[in-house]
Amino acid sequence: SESAIIHAFPFNSEKKRGGVAVLRGDSEVFIHWKGAAEIVLACCTQFMDSNGTLQPIDNQQEFFRLAIDSMAKNSLR
Repeated sequence: SESAIIHAFPFNSEKKRGGVAVLRGDSEVFIHWKGAAEIVLACCTQFMDSNGTLQPIDNQQEFFRLAIDSMAKNSLR
């Protein structure tokens, strides 16, 4: 299936993020953000698991927050 970028959100230094809206061939729209990890995480309601299935982020948010903190402590962000 083909995908197309339908909107670009330029990086905004106040919001500390930028991104794109992607229309997938199956007519679903996905927003992909890039920026400060803790800011992007706060905006997320779902994540895609290793099988490509969308999952609610509620149960995994702390896991992602700990991963962000660990990466920051190792200068990996």
